Amino acid sequence: MRTIDVVPNTHPVSDFLQWQRAGTLNLRPFFQRRAVWKPGAASLFIDTIVRGLPVPLIFLRERVDLDSQTVHRDVVDGQQRLRTLFSYIDAAVLSDFDPARDEFVVRKSHNEQLAGANFSDLEVEWQRRILSYKLPVITLPTAVEDQEVLRIFARLNSTGQALNYQELRNAEYFGAFKTLMYELAYEQLVRWRSWSIFDGDEIARMKEVELTSDLVHSMHETVRGKSKAALDNLYERYDDEYRQGREVARRFRTVMEAMEDSFGAVIPNSVFNREMHFYSLFLYTYDKLWGLGSALGRRRHRSMPTDRADRVLRLSSRFEQKRVPAKVLDSVARASTDVGRRTVRFDYTRRFLDGNVR
Repeated sequence: MRTIDVVPNTHPVSDFLQWQRAGTLNLRPFFQRRAVWKPGAASLFIDTIVRGLPVPLIFLRERVDLDSQTVHRDVVDGQQRLRTLFSYIDAAVLSDFDPARDEFVVRKSHNEQLAGANFSDLEVEWQRRILSYKLPVITLPTAVEDQEVLRIFARLNSTGQALNYQELRNAEYFGAFKTLMYELAYEQLVRWRSWSIFDGDEIARMKEVELTSDLVHSMHETVRGKSKAALDNLYERYDDEYRQGREVARRFRTVMEAMEDSFGAVIPNSVFNREMHFYSLFLYTYDKLWGLGSALGRRRHRSMPTDRADRVLRLSSRFEQKRVPAKVLDSVARASTDVGRRTVRFDYTRRFLDGNVR
C-alpha cells in the first residue's frame, strides 16, 4: 500500500447534519458494518459530546461528483457515532431509521440533566453545545482507491490483542452498574498503585475495574467465586437500574479508607498486594465494619479493630513461608478464585487477624 498524506481536521456536528440532509454523506459504503450500538452505548456517547470530552477520530474518504460538481464523503470509520447523533438530533435525516434499532434516550446514570429528554426538548444552550461540538476528522484524499480504503478499514478495526473479559464487558454494558464500577475503581487509582495491587499495564486493561466488580459482588452476599458468567450476570442484572448503588459506593469507599488507616502502609510489602489475598483482606475489613451478608440498607458502620497491621505482616510471612494448614496451602496453590478455596483463605485470614490462630 502506498504512502498517503492526510491532514487532521475538525468539523462541527452541524456540518455532518448538513451533508446528510444534502445527500452527500454516505454512512454505509460497501465495506462498512451495519449499526450495532445498543441504547446504552448511544446514551453514553451523547453524554460524552455534551461534556465536551474527546471522542475517537472519524475517517472520511472524499469523492468528487463531476456531474454535479459536488464533494461526496464516504464514512470509512465512525458510522455508529454519526448515526447515534443523527438519531438523537433529527431521526428524519436517516432514510432507514428503525425505532427498534435506533431510538434511545440519555440514561440518568449517564446524565441526570438530559435523562429521558428528546433533543427538541433540551434547553437551547444544550442543543447548541451538541451541534457545535467539533468532531475530530481524518479525510482521505480522492485519489485513494477502494482497495486501499479496505486495507485502512481493516487496520482501524483490528487490535492485534484479544480483549480480556473486563474489556468485553466495557464494550457490552453501559448502564448503572457498569458506570458505578468504573467510577469506584478510578477513584482508588492512587491506592491500586501505592499498594502495588496493579501495575500500569494491568490498569490500562481494566483489571482494577474487574476486581472492584468482584468485591462488590461479595458485598451483596458473602464470599463468592469469580467467573466471567457471574460478573456478566451482575452487569446485566443491574444495567437499567442499580438501587443499592449509592449505599454500595459509600461502603466500598469506607472500606478502602479503613484499610488505608489500619494497614495500608504494610500492604505493598506483603502477600496482600496479590489479588487473591487482597480479596480476603477487603472482605475481612468489610465484615468488621458491617458484617458479610448484611442488608445493604443505610446504617452506620462499626469501628475497625486496632493493631491489625502487625498481624497482617505476620500472616503474610506465614503464607510466604508456607506455614499454614495443608487445606489453606492448597487454596493458594490452585483454582484460587473458586468459592471453596476463597472461603478457606478468607476464614483462615479472619481467624488469624482476630487472634484465633496460634
